[in-house]
Amino acid sequence: MTQTRSWNWGSKLLAGTGLGLALALGVSSILVSLLSFLPLGVAAQAGMWGVVPVWLSVLGASVAFRRAGRLWLGLGGATVVVWAIAFLLRTV
Repeated sequence: MTQTRSWNWGSKLLAGTGLGLALALGVSSILVSLLSFLPLGVAAQAGMWGVVPVWLSVLGASVAFRRAGRLWLGLGGATVVVWAIAFLLRTV
């Protein structure tokens, strides 16, 4: 039985931290836009408290990727899509 080792933990953690935060902030923006029927303080609190679970989930899942390059591409693409949706919701 052979065991594979991943030596690119730094790159994975950097992607999970940086792009994960950008992704979590985009999800938070979408959440605030969808909760616009609530008072602004309540929607802002929901968006603010929603950042941490998403960010930590992405950061934790980032070490499961076998290759750091695929992680960067996947998280980068997801971040672009989430922010595009957030901007579309703000303009509508």
